[in-house]
Amino acid sequence: MDELVLREQIADETVMSRRALLQGSGLLLGFALTGASTESVFAAPASQVSENEVTGTFAPNGFIRINPTGAVNLIIPMIEMGQGVYTSLSMLLAEELEVKLDQIQAQHAPPNHALYVNSIIGIQNTGGSASVRAFWTPLRQAGAVGRNLLIAAAAKRWNVDPVTCRAKDGVVLDTSGSKHLSYGELAKAAAKLPVPPAANVKLKDPKDFTLIGTRAKRVDSPIKVDGRALYGIDTRLPGMKVAAVAISPCSAAKRKRWTRRPRWR
Repeated sequence: MDELVLREQIADETVMSRRALLQGSGLLLGFALTGASTESVFAAPASQVSENEVTGTFAPNGFIRINPTGAVNLIIPMIEMGQGVYTSLSMLLAEELEVKLDQIQAQHAPPNHALYVNSIIGIQNTGGSASVRAFWTPLRQAGAVGRNLLIAAAAKRWNVDPVTCRAKDGVVLDTSGSKHLSYGELAKAAAKLPVPPAANVKLKDPKDFTLIGTRAKRVDSPIKVDGRALYGIDTRLPGMKVAAVAISPCSAAKRKRWTRRPRWR
């Protein structure tokens, strides 16, 4: 080859790509394999995650976002590399927050060492089989803080003692069960309450776990099966150039030209 020109390929509408095939046929397979909803577990790209995302959003810490629609977002501090952390870490939060696993939407955490440092490794990093070990306590504390504030918001509205209320499946109920408010309905009020120190909040006794320790279906399977999941290779930025290593189709071939890459300064 005298010259290799790499261009971004624009797929012909008549040619079915692997992703298009998955989007068309994988939906049925997704139901068969997971039995889960096809709604994406990703609520927004990391670039849209901030400390003050939406007016009225309940964000008592760096891990939880609950908006008035009732969507419960978990800001995942670890990268999913096939080890299942989107599921395991979601289970930790859901257990203490008192929501079902399928009520949680997972988001990638943005770069923020202060909020998402891996305490075992010492930096915001995924590795060393440390995801659950590093966030076993922080995520449970985050969920417990959120649960207590939502219960407090409901008790304040009903003018009752918070100890007479309980949370279950994203809803706060009074003792009799006759009154109930969803987390979405309580989000704005809970956001106005002072956030207690995480270390002061009592966590569940392991004997009371209803989710941790159980077999759970992977929360990230549906979008990977039907082709909606986005990977690094899917990234496209304005003016972005795509490069690849060219391998000669001929045995023992030698390069004809070599262009040295300029040093970054």
